[in-house]
Amino acid sequence: MKRLSIRWKLTLWSSLTLSLLILGFGSVVYVMMVDYLRDRTSFELEEEFGELKRAVKHAQNYDELQTVLTREFADHASFDFEVRSADEQVIFRSERLQKLKSDSKNKPHFKVPVGEESEVSIHGLGDFIVGCEKVASPVGELTLSIAIPLAPHQKELTEFLYIILSAGTVTIICAVAGGYVLARRVLLPVQRITQLAQHITADNLNERLPVFVEDDELGELTNTLNEMIERLETAFEEVQQFSGDAAHELRTPLTIMRSRVEVALRTERTLEEYQNVLEDVLDETMRLSKLIEQLLFLLREDNHANAIISVGDIVKDVVTHIGDMSDKKNISVELGELGDWHVEGNSLLLSQAYFNILENAVKYTPSSGTIKIEGYIEYQSVHICIADNGPGIPEQDIPNIFRRLYRADESRCRESGGTGLGLAIARRIIELHHGKITLENQPSSGAAFNISVPLVPKKRINT
Repeated sequence: MKRLSIRWKLTLWSSLTLSLLILGFGSVVYVMMVDYLRDRTSFELEEEFGELKRAVKHAQNYDELQTVLTREFADHASFDFEVRSADEQVIFRSERLQKLKSDSKNKPHFKVPVGEESEVSIHGLGDFIVGCEKVASPVGELTLSIAIPLAPHQKELTEFLYIILSAGTVTIICAVAGGYVLARRVLLPVQRITQLAQHITADNLNERLPVFVEDDELGELTNTLNEMIERLETAFEEVQQFSGDAAHELRTPLTIMRSRVEVALRTERTLEEYQNVLEDVLDETMRLSKLIEQLLFLLREDNHANAIISVGDIVKDVVTHIGDMSDKKNISVELGELGDWHVEGNSLLLSQAYFNILENAVKYTPSSGTIKIEGYIEYQSVHICIADNGPGIPEQDIPNIFRRLYRADESRCRESGGTGLGLAIARRIIELHHGKITLENQPSSGAAFNISVPLVPKKRINT
């Protein structure tokens, strides 16, 4: 079954809401009309009782009473009445009641308690509101019963109900049509956004959707879509850059190995020369293997088990493992005092991140240089700062230093066996641990990397 469009949903919901409002309003007005007619009937009864009472109070006998009532009320068509004596015998009836067939001439047509009003149905005449009151007269106590027909009131109610239904129906029809037009106009910017978004492909991700109004919901939606397109553009550019760089990095060691082997095969070589060629090929093979392994790490999302671990222990282990590399260049690694700080994460991954940063510092620190490692707590995070006294990083390279396969100095990186992925892997690991890694370039005294990871409260460690 085809789902309704948002335009029709808005139209139907607005029409349904208006219909309910009209129904509620019409019901309230109808009930008020009924109450008004009932009150008007009661008022009419009081007026008619007043006229009858004035007429019967001066009659000295029954004959005079009938004469007065006949003269004054013979052509009174707005109500019917009957007058009964103290013994409940009918003394007088209005003309229409006299024409009705009855079992007894003196039997009353109305049996209504004195002082009350009741709805009575009389065969042949219809429905009436009947009131009953007693009055003293020269001929004795009389009971007056007045019946006001409900037919005119019912006709008014029927006409009023017809007006409400007709007006409500017309209003609802107009509301549906108006709601559809209004919904169409409201959703017109959405249609334009949809059409423009459909034309944005991988070839023109630099285009953005126009923002019609900044401070409404559609403006927020458009800005959100533009932000998403911007992220897609950035990701697409990174993928393209990464693909090109990866192809280049994979092709370079293969080209070197091929050229070395081709040169070795052109003429006969000594055993030592062949051995040197094989060692070069082995070095490039190991570098290629390392490069592929690091590329796979960046491409996959592994689910590593997390635990509460000591940052100080990890950093100390990393310093120990980097010792051989730093000793070869006579580099002094100075480790400051680290507190009893714990974070939640994977010890192997965090060790790899700290190792990559420290390894990078050792590679680019000149011989007999110094690397300082310090730690501190700030904003509920453990900060580890690794600073060297090397040449620093050129300003133009700082924004790209954590990018995959990016190298600030291509020749020096190849000499040190780097792949251009160490810092990218370190940043990815720190991000997986909800942390942050930043670089502060110090041209005169080297570069300082600051790695922060959320601190685990002591109460969690003790539980």
